[in-house]
Amino acid sequence: MKQTYRSTVIACRRFGFVPNLHYFRKDMMMKTKPVIGVLAFSPAPLEQDEFLQEMEHEIVVFTPWSIKWSEKKVNGLLYRNGSWIRGIFPFPAVVYNRCYTSDGRYVRWVAKFIGKSNVFNCMTRFNKWEVYQLLAQTKVKPYLPETWQYRQELLPVLLERHRHLVLKPALGHYGENVYRLEKTATGEYHIYDGSVWPLHSSLNAEKLMSFLQEETGEKRFLLQQFIPFAEVNRRLFEVRLFVQKNGLGQWAVTAAVSRIAAYGFWVTNFSPTVRPAEAVLAEAGFAAKLAEIKAAGMKTAAILESQLGPLGEISVDCGIAADGKVWIIEVNGMPVKSGPAGAGDPELEKRVYLPPFQYAAFLLQKKR
Repeated sequence: MKQTYRSTVIACRRFGFVPNLHYFRKDMMMKTKPVIGVLAFSPAPLEQDEFLQEMEHEIVVFTPWSIKWSEKKVNGLLYRNGSWIRGIFPFPAVVYNRCYTSDGRYVRWVAKFIGKSNVFNCMTRFNKWEVYQLLAQTKVKPYLPETWQYRQELLPVLLERHRHLVLKPALGHYGENVYRLEKTATGEYHIYDGSVWPLHSSLNAEKLMSFLQEETGEKRFLLQQFIPFAEVNRRLFEVRLFVQKNGLGQWAVTAAVSRIAAYGFWVTNFSPTVRPAEAVLAEAGFAAKLAEIKAAGMKTAAILESQLGPLGEISVDCGIAADGKVWIIEVNGMPVKSGPAGAGDPELEKRVYLPPFQYAAFLLQKKR
């Protein structure tokens, strides 16, 4: 039923209207509940809005371009009593940023208006190199694979030393343009995308560099130490933590899920299987590692917030090597929340959806 509703929403948006959307009337002006703002690029109803009915607040979604600065109002959508109302509303006192971008100017605009401490998720699209540099100077450094900025002249040296490397975009997402590079004992090169079967094999150095030049272009890429991670039922797995601020204003791990790769794949981005991390770790013989993984995730969130500015949520992807060592693979500033739904647990899905709104409610309460 939920999937049908979402499909309907997507279809309706293409024609310029959405279900459960009403237009603002003067008799709706009366403010019945405190309002939380959501800054987004799309002026559309939020998915999974059924969870918002548990909030004792109304939600207004608006874009950076729909703000009426001189009037201190926003043109957007207000969620009230299970329906979305389009209209012009007072500027919200607290804002949850959901604009996916590495450019923080939109948040800075809002922060100047309502105060820096009243808008969170100041950065949503993390630069992986900048994150690595920040974390490498802290206590979580032992969890980080060695990482370098990609340069053509550096690659041969690193491949000679490590034999296997991962190439990924500094601003990548969804596992796109991620490759594993291998130098064989005979001096040939193999290139892998998501699977263990080479995309290109037995290349010489010239053909390798030609391929990489075409793939990287002018974009910034990273080289990362390749680590063979542990498997369960002969399939690689990783642990994704959702680390979010709660209704008390504190960082907490709200969910931990395991993405299990398809057979023959070394990445989990296209994972067909998502399960609770506790069960997968126990099955793989690493049940005792969950506490360490969660502690590393909590430290990561606190460190990044101290360096980047106000945050409300991140996701931390971790892997476990065959010897049991925990590694932080990647940190994301705007977690995709459809993953927990794949674990088949509606309560888990709700646990990762509501915390940003609960944290916003906490900030509102502080202002009173």
